[in-house]
Amino acid sequence: MGKKFFITFVIILTFVALYVGYKVIKNYYEPFRTQTDLEKEFADKQIQYRLAYNDVKGNLTQTIALNKGPALFEIKHKGQGHYSFMLYTPQGQLIADIANGNGDLDFAKSFDIPETTAYLLEVKTDGVWTFKYR
Repeated sequence: MGKKFFITFVIILTFVALYVGYKVIKNYYEPFRTQTDLEKEFADKQIQYRLAYNDVKGNLTQTIALNKGPALFEIKHKGQGHYSFMLYTPQGQLIADIANGNGDLDFAKSFDIPETTAYLLEVKTDGVWTFKYR
C-alpha cells in the first residue's frame, strides 16, 4: 500500500509542477498591460474611461481624466432644490454647463471634449444625485 501511495503522490506532484510551470511561462510571454497601454488604446478609439458616482448627497469638486472626443454624461438628481453640474479646465475655464436647474432630473447628454487632460467636475446640490460618464 505504501508503494502505490508514493507513486500516486509523485504523479500528482508532477502534474502540479507541469501546470504551475505552464502558468509561469504563459504569464512571461503575455505581459501585463500597463496604464500607458490602456491610455493609448482609449485615446486611439476616442472613448472615455468609465466612472460613476452613485447616490451621493451634497457638493463635490473632483478631478476627472477625459480623453479628446465625445463624452456621454448621465445625471440623475432627486430633490426639490437647485442643482448644478459644471465641467472646468484645471485653470478654471468653463468647458460645459452639463446641467443646471431645480427639482428632479434624469438626463443624458454628449459633449465634445477639446483635449485629453484632467478636468474639474463641480457639483452643487442639496439633493441626492448620480453622475456617470463614458
